[in-house]
Amino acid sequence: MQSEHAIIVKKVKRKNKGNKKGGAWEVAMADLMISMMCFFLVMWILQVINTEDKEKFINFMKDGNLELVEHGNGLGNSISPIHLPQVATSRSEDYKEFVMEDSSVIEGEFNTQQELTALANFIDSQLDNLDPNDSISLEVTPQGLKLVISDSNKGSMFDRGGSRITPYYQDLLIHLAPLIYSIKNSMVITGHTDSVKFVGRKQSNWDLSSQRANVARDTLVESGFPTSHIFQVTGMADTAPLNPDDTRSSVNRRVELFILTRSAKEIMSTIYKNNRLDQRGDYVKNFNESKKKAANEAENNQWQSSFEAVN
Repeated sequence: MQSEHAIIVKKVKRKNKGNKKGGAWEVAMADLMISMMCFFLVMWILQVINTEDKEKFINFMKDGNLELVEHGNGLGNSISPIHLPQVATSRSEDYKEFVMEDSSVIEGEFNTQQELTALANFIDSQLDNLDPNDSISLEVTPQGLKLVISDSNKGSMFDRGGSRITPYYQDLLIHLAPLIYSIKNSMVITGHTDSVKFVGRKQSNWDLSSQRANVARDTLVESGFPTSHIFQVTGMADTAPLNPDDTRSSVNRRVELFILTRSAKEIMSTIYKNNRLDQRGDYVKNFNESKKKAANEAENNQWQSSFEAVN
């Protein structure tokens, strides 16, 4: 009888030394991303610099030599130095030349024709960047400075037949508010429409022009323009067309911002407000006297009997 041998199976547990994954692709991806970033950075630089600086930059990338530019302001190693505008200070010899271009021209109250003209020139210079489509025109009048905002090749200022302002003109008013923020003059905002009538709706051009003027006011106020500077908001419908020969023309649809002189505001205050407020006591006095007189006359005119008349 053969002896039976026991079979022993020994399980060997492998030690886990960590799941190591291949990291070569991560390094390659990082190199690729850095290379792409550098490539797009170079392409962007070539787009924003001028032709002369572009040639210098290309030569620098080829052989590492950069031609220094001497400007005398510590910017000799700059590819494209930024030339800042001269600022008027009391230390500069010609500071008086720049007084009207400094903050004094956009702050304070403007009443004379010379002051209004200077203000108009300043605003017009700023509008070159804010409004390249000439949607705003300026007009100096004896009563103040009028800013007329009308339709342009960017489209209508408001939706056709509605008071929702379009994005371009909304941005225009948002950027205009800080520009006229420091002007202390009072302002009148007026809405105008063409003569096209509404069909099948109770709304009229009077309603529409008033609503558009209020939308312009809301946009300016929400952008930081002081509410206290707004004297009046009104709608004139189609009663004051810019083109009387064609009252249906789009040029008649506009919003006007009228910066009033002090004398013009006083005249309007007299018309709209002062007579009623300043003379309120006289009105009350006259009313009480008229009431008393009417009561006496009514009492004297009452019916009397013959007996009461004899006595």
